[in-house]
Amino acid sequence: MSLDKLGSSPMKQKEGQEHLSGAEGIAMLDNALASTPGVSFADFMRSPKGQEFLTTKKIVIAGAPQSGKSVLRELLKRSVRTIPGAPYPYFVTAAPDGEWAGFQESVKQDPESARRMKMDYKDAIKKSGSMFTPEYVKRISDSVKNLSAPHSPLNFLDIGGKMSAENLGICENANAAIILCGEKATKVGMGRGSPEDIEKPEMDPREWKEFFTSMGIPVIAAIYSDYTGKEDSVLGIDETGAFAGSSHYFERGEMDVEHRPAIRTLAEYLVSGGVESQMYRHAALANLNETSRTAKGEVNVEASTGKIDSMSGITEQETADRAIENFMHVIERLYAERERNFANANELRTFVETVAQQVNDGIIKEGMLIRKGTDSATYPYTRVAELPAAMEQFYGEFLDRLSRSDDPKEVAAWIEYRIDLTDHFFADGCGKTAKAISSWVLMKAKQQLPKYRGREEYYAYAPKKIRNQNLAEDAQSFAKWLNYYKSLF
Repeated sequence: MSLDKLGSSPMKQKEGQEHLSGAEGIAMLDNALASTPGVSFADFMRSPKGQEFLTTKKIVIAGAPQSGKSVLRELLKRSVRTIPGAPYPYFVTAAPDGEWAGFQESVKQDPESARRMKMDYKDAIKKSGSMFTPEYVKRISDSVKNLSAPHSPLNFLDIGGKMSAENLGICENANAAIILCGEKATKVGMGRGSPEDIEKPEMDPREWKEFFTSMGIPVIAAIYSDYTGKEDSVLGIDETGAFAGSSHYFERGEMDVEHRPAIRTLAEYLVSGGVESQMYRHAALANLNETSRTAKGEVNVEASTGKIDSMSGITEQETADRAIENFMHVIERLYAERERNFANANELRTFVETVAQQVNDGIIKEGMLIRKGTDSATYPYTRVAELPAAMEQFYGEFLDRLSRSDDPKEVAAWIEYRIDLTDHFFADGCGKTAKAISSWVLMKAKQQLPKYRGREEYYAYAPKKIRNQNLAEDAQSFAKWLNYYKSLF
């Protein structure tokens, strides 16, 4: 199921209408959260928490009190377990008086007994004075910290409905958050709540987002709890890359997931790579904006005298729009193909050149992919006459590096060095193609992407002489480039 803008925008709420429908509620909640600065996926991807998230998810379920967090966690558990090959979802109950494993099933079997047991348990905890002791906080915090792959790749943390100092300590070792809000909290987030509710920070989804932002944790999903609703609503992926949807009737014991497409889609988003794909997408786009002239509408024809003849003749704005759109589609495709392997160098070459064609779609003329014409008088690129041999050698070595499982960062650096900075294989889009293929290598290895600091700095570390004329100088040039490239992580 596609996640990008699934369905039309909800209609505005009518004047005097009291209840927010699922579509209206999630639109309002999404807008409220969008109004509050948070951790961008691009920055998160490059942080230690972001790197950890790629292998070990530690997701906090948070939001206003009595919004249905315990029901959501059980629905997520059941939804995840319907996904073939999904890891077992491990849940940590961080609140001392939280619901124990199996509580929802107990409610389904005997609601009154389950509720009575819960109240007795909570009363006993309060009377003992053991609510959120320093020892308890440290124990739970250490438990979250020690969760790791391959034993616990998917974890959820239920902290209750308070933004306390204790929960701050517990959440510091988490790496993502889901915010769940009912109608009251959603209205507070839009400045439309009752005076009583507005006075309570825990009722405001914006406050929850700030709570997680203070720890460098991104909000990866927003869910509107439409208690009186009859159906779910999936808004899709918002501008930040987070999932947004609403689900109905979060009542203890009501564990039907078949008729909850929002929860099933959220589970798919978490398990099947949707959130990781968005993280890579945003990080790659940030890199494109830092380094690409074409993405800004500037077409440089100095690589060779024949380059101008290969261009399609579209306007600068059309060039920029297509460059960005093409690159985003390429990154999404490469993420989907991150497990792909190749039988031989020709197969690998076809893969790379197909990516280059997609990068250049609508920007250069068909049949003009490989750089031709006379040699560049400005840049030290491999001479056109020697390009076929250089490309054949490149793909053979590339296959060897993949087969040997070399350091992904060094392979990525080498790809950019060869495709863009030295050989410059293509008539246009060498930089974008090089970054796309190097990103593929890093995604394949579950590594973060580099953070480029600008085009001028990037090319300051490029070689100054044509490759393959002096092996000692080649080694020095690549060592300089590799050292710089690794500094981008």
